[in-house]
Amino acid sequence: LLIGLSSDDINDWISTYQQDNHYTHVLEHLNDNSIKNKFQFPQYRLDTSGLIYFEDWEGHSHLCIPDSRKLEILDEVHNSQTESAHGG
Repeated sequence: LLIGLSSDDINDWISTYQQDNHYTHVLEHLNDNSIKNKFQFPQYRLDTSGLIYFEDWEGHSHLCIPDSRKLEILDEVHNSQTESAHGG
């Protein structure tokens, strides 16, 4: 299954990261070229499109979801016909 985001959606996510208290700091450190700051958030990486991923201890990458989008994402996954565990 291949899933992707449109460039408009990616731009919306990047904007949301820039407004998030935690991810604002993550972005500052990921975009800083000094070696000192690269180790502040070693579990995060920025992909070429600007999305932030968290790498767990097994090396699996997970898309980071800003706080302001969590309910939207949970609602979408819970209520979609292909993902919901129940009919209502």
